[in-house]
Amino acid sequence: MKVYIETFGCKVNFADSADILTMLANNSYEIAKDPEEADLYIVNSCSVTHRAERECRQIVRRFKNINPKAEILITGCSIKSEEFRDRASDIPFAKLIPFDDLLEYLALHKLEDIKPKFNRSRPFIKIQTGCDRFCSYCIVPHLRGKPQSVGKGIIIHRIEEALKQGFEEIVLVGTHIMLYKDPEGNGDIFDLLQRIEEMNYRFRLRLSSIEPYGITSDTIRLLMKSKKLCRHFHIALQSGSNRILRDMNRQYTKEEFEALISDIKTLIPQSTIGSDIIVGFPTEREEDFEETLETIRRLPVDYLHIFRFSPRKNTPAYNIKPVSTPAEIKRRAGILKKISFEKRRDMVLRSIGRDMDVVITDIDQSISSGITDNYIKVNIHKTGLKRGGMLRVRLISINPDNSANGEII
Repeated sequence: MKVYIETFGCKVNFADSADILTMLANNSYEIAKDPEEADLYIVNSCSVTHRAERECRQIVRRFKNINPKAEILITGCSIKSEEFRDRASDIPFAKLIPFDDLLEYLALHKLEDIKPKFNRSRPFIKIQTGCDRFCSYCIVPHLRGKPQSVGKGIIIHRIEEALKQGFEEIVLVGTHIMLYKDPEGNGDIFDLLQRIEEMNYRFRLRLSSIEPYGITSDTIRLLMKSKKLCRHFHIALQSGSNRILRDMNRQYTKEEFEALISDIKTLIPQSTIGSDIIVGFPTEREEDFEETLETIRRLPVDYLHIFRFSPRKNTPAYNIKPVSTPAEIKRRAGILKKISFEKRRDMVLRSIGRDMDVVITDIDQSISSGITDNYIKVNIHKTGLKRGGMLRVRLISINPDNSANGEII
């Protein structure tokens, strides 16, 4: 039987899908590279926004049109979403299967019993899932539940298997990775990072998005000592207005966030810092947005991910009447995107002329591309490179899309 998997959402979902692929491949299933080849579809869904849920339903209908006789399974966060289940009446042919029940449904062996395989240039290793912070706009704690961590031994084993398969960058992912606690009492995220640091392999380690809660100057000093950790940190701000941060239940101020970012830039020079911003939170007025603009312009962040507020049922923000129109929210998002573009361009320009390690992520007929440890996309006009391998490259120029051109040295 040929299986095709479509994944929506965060890096945790992509890590979960990689686990599904590993289990399928070790249980006599054939993995389809193209949806036209499949007779079983698995859709790993996301419910962070209405758009993600809508795209999930759209792809399910597309799969049904491609192969009307195929079985279609939906797993992931959406099947726990009341709104998604209500709207799923328009795709009654799809089965909603919780992720933990997929093994039994498909008669798969447990992941711990088989050798993991990785289908990405940079394997995503899940270290935890779940969150109990309950930001007022966020549905994730309701869908993924309380924080649950993967055992340190399992994580180390999976990293080692990836390294043996020739990968040279590992990405640790989780809903809130700073909440990592080994379930057997063998330490927190910093103990895990120290154990990874001791692994006798040539590779680099990247952290997925982290939250500012609990990160101190001492924390940053621990990170700066690492010889493997990428100089790239994505830390969510969400708003530059303290009033909106309170309404969001973010539990920090913009001043505290700014102090954290400044400490990182001081202690880890040439690091790249990205952040998330939500525009159009229901209580966000024009003066709050102007405050966010002022904060972002002042902060030494290098790029932004901008999201328009999406009301999610069963969250406190769902019932708040918005004070801004959709047109105003769209305008605000556009302004922030321009600022993000300019900040990223400045960051890339500062790196032109430098020699950096680049992990190859994509290979085309005439060009290969990869990323530096500080998260710059680099295009290399050379074929035959190893996907997932690491090369020393000199950055020689910048492109209109803020990627760099590089030459192997």
